[in-house]
Amino acid sequence: MKGWMRRLGLPALAGLAVLVIALTGCSTGAYPVDYFQEMHYSPAVRKQEGPSMSVRAGTVAYRSGGGPEEQLNADLRLEHYDLMSDGDIDAVASAPIVITPEILEYGGSVFALNCAMCHGAAGDGEGLLQVKIAFEGVDANPPKNLTEDDTQARTDGELYRLISRGSGEFPVPDWAETPSAYEGMTTMPPFAQLLSPAERWMLVAYIRTLDN
Repeated sequence: MKGWMRRLGLPALAGLAVLVIALTGCSTGAYPVDYFQEMHYSPAVRKQEGPSMSVRAGTVAYRSGGGPEEQLNADLRLEHYDLMSDGDIDAVASAPIVITPEILEYGGSVFALNCAMCHGAAGDGEGLLQVKIAFEGVDANPPKNLTEDDTQARTDGELYRLISRGSGEFPVPDWAETPSAYEGMTTMPPFAQLLSPAERWMLVAYIRTLDN
């Protein structure tokens, strides 16, 4: 074998390698040569980490311009609601979007990904056990039951504000080595930096369905 390779010469071997690589490009599949096949077909999950949720059907790639929340932002210029004072946003009686089955479905998917772990899949406050333990461990108010009257009686603007800016003072744990790090923390985290204005209004619309 070594003699054959020596006779063929380095240039010929290099040309053969290029030919093999070129032939792999003739395939119409996504991965003509799948060197690490297992990484494409199995999820990466760390120890004691739950499986990632599947991508919602019909999801459009980030910055594609085709997602329903991006379309709403483009059509209605919803960003200005984040510039309003607490009082002004609380006075907004109803969400500035047309509520359709598609909007409620999308709002439900946003809720499942961002809210259900604390508020429960049904919004009844029965979230993950470890979340409850964490709140109890620092003597903080547990996540709200969103189906109760005090939540449903709020204006849409109030719900939007609470989702966007958070609420509830987070107590400093007794064991905290740097208490100043907890200044400004809320038990309900602010989602203004995580979700678009349209997604937050969709959440408001979806929360309205939880009392049914």
